[in-house]
Amino acid sequence: MKNSLKILSFLIFSISINSCKNKGIDDNKKIEHETIKQSNWTDSLKSSFISSNSQTDFDKFVLREVISQIEFEKTDKELEEYLKTVDYEVYKKSMTKYFIVNVDNLARKSKDAIERLLGKPNETEKVSPSNTPCPCDKYFYLEGLIEIVFINGQADWITINNVPSKIIVDYPDTYQSIDEFDDYTYVKVNTN
Repeated sequence: MKNSLKILSFLIFSISINSCKNKGIDDNKKIEHETIKQSNWTDSLKSSFISSNSQTDFDKFVLREVISQIEFEKTDKELEEYLKTVDYEVYKKSMTKYFIVNVDNLARKSKDAIERLLGKPNETEKVSPSNTPCPCDKYFYLEGLIEIVFINGQADWITINNVPSKIIVDYPDTYQSIDEFDDYTYVKVNTN
């Protein structure tokens, strides 16, 4: 009986040692296969790249998103090449629905200031809203995401369509009205 217990104890001990050894080997293999990738981008490289390759706040937003997606696979040189492709233009257009629109950054701004924030308008037209000095310019930005009627040279009637992920209005009391609907938000800055 004692011999049987000794043999049984030895077998259990051997099995547990082998299982620990195998576990260690398996863990080492996992570590080898799961090598931690190092980003190709430093914070200063990201800032420099974004600064030199963007003209608007929207461009900066898109580039930050692209870099966060590719920073472990692609270098800045590879991204520069990607920026010249049709695929990038398609991607950039698709990002309009994720752009966070801060109404306070748009309100009362000139056309030039808006262009620095959003880029050139996709479309323009003349409109004659009631109770305004007519005619007024209405500009469409970011594939129609944002419509702005400029009254007296300033962004006054602002419509944000296809509600993006977020619309920010930090100072709502400074506007004539803010109307939120299912598919757009409409802000009258100065003029009723």
